[in-house]
Amino acid sequence: PSGLPKLLFEFFESNSPDKRTPFWDHVVLLGETCSMLLNGDTRDIHPKSWFSVAWYPVLSIPQTLRAIKGNFLTYHKFAFAENI
Repeated sequence: PSGLPKLLFEFFESNSPDKRTPFWDHVVLLGETCSMLLNGDTRDIHPKSWFSVAWYPVLSIPQTLRAIKGNFLTYHKFAFAENI
């Protein structure tokens, strides 16, 4: 239906952490194909928009190698302050 918001941008980082470019450099690069990343206003984002972050161990200390086995995913909504 025409009343539904459309997906403007989607990105999944598949490189390992040691191969990733710095975050801001990556945002600028992605902004070349999705200008809203650099020029948009958070008030233009649909209120139900969200993003997720995957957390997992990057550094293993030998004594804790067996103890650190998990990872988790957090979900966040885009929010803005109305009257700043």
